[in-house]
Amino acid sequence: MVALRNISSQGQAQQQDQQSNQRRAAWLIMRMDGMYWRMARRERKLRNIGEVLCQDLAILPMQCQEAMKHLLALRQAAQAAYSFYSQLDPQAMKVIAPWGTLTKLAYLDDQITELLLLLDALTPICSEPSYARVQLQLMVRHLYPLMFATFDELAGQLSALVEKAQESQAEAGEEGQA
Repeated sequence: MVALRNISSQGQAQQQDQQSNQRRAAWLIMRMDGMYWRMARRERKLRNIGEVLCQDLAILPMQCQEAMKHLLALRQAAQAAYSFYSQLDPQAMKVIAPWGTLTKLAYLDDQITELLLLLDALTPICSEPSYARVQLQLMVRHLYPLMFATFDELAGQLSALVEKAQESQAEAGEEGQA
């Protein structure tokens, strides 16, 4: 009788561990999906900013400030995603393996910082006809498409990480039922 109770309590403990792991995995996937959408929903705004910065001959101070506002929001999202992925527990790191994404997030942060500095320097002189304004505008026109390409690659990587985590959870769920 004691042996049966011991076996049933072990079975209950294992079942509770599996449920806890499933809840933890679902929470992780939900957070990863949130990080993806926090970045991905900015794509249209970034495209519009790129059109203004790279196509218009004259850029107004208000346009620079608006671009800086959106780039700051993107930078904060990238930093939050970097912090989230770099602080995952070792087991999740092993399953998800976000190393390339972490590198790309840091690179995007560097590119955005450089663009913010250029736009901040351009804002007070963007209505003046000067050599410095032309040089700053050319640097922004060169760097912005590179930053957008990095952003696009990163959005794909973040989406792939979510899919990878979902597949891993599905496999773990199938093993738990077997």
